[in-house]
Amino acid sequence: MDDTEGTHTPPPIIRAAELQEIVIALSGPEPAGIVISGPGGSGMTTLLDAAASVLGGSFSVIAHNVSESFADIPFGIAMALVPDLPARAKVWPGSIVAACRKAVRGAATSGSAALLVLDNIDFLDDMSLWLLSQLLVEPDIRLIATHRSDRPLRMELMESVVSRQLSVVTLDDLTQEQLREFLDDRLGGRAARSLVRDIHTLTGGNLQTAKLLVDEAAARGEIVEQADSWMLSGPIRLDGSQALELTRHRLEGYSVPQRQVVDILAVGEPIPLAVLEQLGPKRAIDALRSDGTIRVLKDSPETATLSHAIEARLARQHLGPERILELRRSIYATSSPVGDDSLWTLFRRVDLEQASGLPVPDADLLAVAIAANDIHDNRRARRAAEAVRAPELGLVAGVELARALYQTRDFPGL
Repeated sequence: MDDTEGTHTPPPIIRAAELQEIVIALSGPEPAGIVISGPGGSGMTTLLDAAASVLGGSFSVIAHNVSESFADIPFGIAMALVPDLPARAKVWPGSIVAACRKAVRGAATSGSAALLVLDNIDFLDDMSLWLLSQLLVEPDIRLIATHRSDRPLRMELMESVVSRQLSVVTLDDLTQEQLREFLDDRLGGRAARSLVRDIHTLTGGNLQTAKLLVDEAAARGEIVEQADSWMLSGPIRLDGSQALELTRHRLEGYSVPQRQVVDILAVGEPIPLAVLEQLGPKRAIDALRSDGTIRVLKDSPETATLSHAIEARLARQHLGPERILELRRSIYATSSPVGDDSLWTLFRRVDLEQASGLPVPDADLLAVAIAANDIHDNRRARRAAEAVRAPELGLVAGVELARALYQTRDFPGL
């Protein structure tokens, strides 16, 4: 699932009990899926990858990383599951479910059940969560997903948990023993008991915060080897002890080429790896893959994403709207092949053209309005329908505008 071969050594399994719980649960007839819940940086993705690796012998693993952009479109998960959904075809919720079901089964090895492995499903819209519940009705489709515990489980997920379609595995803070295993691996040697204790106290047992803190302290020369053990040379400065500040420091420490790659991924994740390698220096990409900043999934094609959403969010804050739009245009121009007429490509292209102030063919605007209304993306439908200018398309555009206004209950003058 996580394509790390030849780039860096996989992290140690420090949540063996939770891993065993997941494997045992998915070895039986129910539940149909497992949701790994924990605070950001608690090691959910590491556990997700480990579970997918173990279960890969029993299932056909189909892995996708869910980015914040998925929430912009109802049924956003279908962008990953059915990327080639035709733009001009008639779509509705039932047809999207059927297309996703067919695509998942088509991606699985013949005679093998499919295991959907989704990171960050808390970014998904309600309709995507409903779609997943419809897929999990099928006995040959199972699920493992991560969900941040600081974001509430929405109704669609709660109903699946109550009905025992899904089960939740909750990650607690790391114990000192678990943290010691991580530090031994990270430092390439035995961590002194005092180092484990101090890092645990400063981070509260959060895996990502511990990683950032140790990396920064090591870079400043504050972790030294004495008597075959790694220990602190003195008190760690507390100005960098929080995950947000540590991530900001990490961004500031990247080389210019590395920061270029991070910015591209922050704006467009997930991105096909081949596209990323056209837009950014390969040496920088390899370095970021090696230290775990970039996560590459063996998909078709391979896709790259930043390992942590907080890094993407901070990177976007530094870019500004104009630079973000410029990067989005570059990504689209590089990644969209000539003749690609998928629904999602149509949506992205029209979005970019409208945001850039470029002329958009009325036929494309109308196609977006119709398809967006059909999948309940009514704000997109309204924006497209209002932009249609051709008199001969005015009646149809007016109907789509009325549909959008009715479904959003946004009636002029009321």
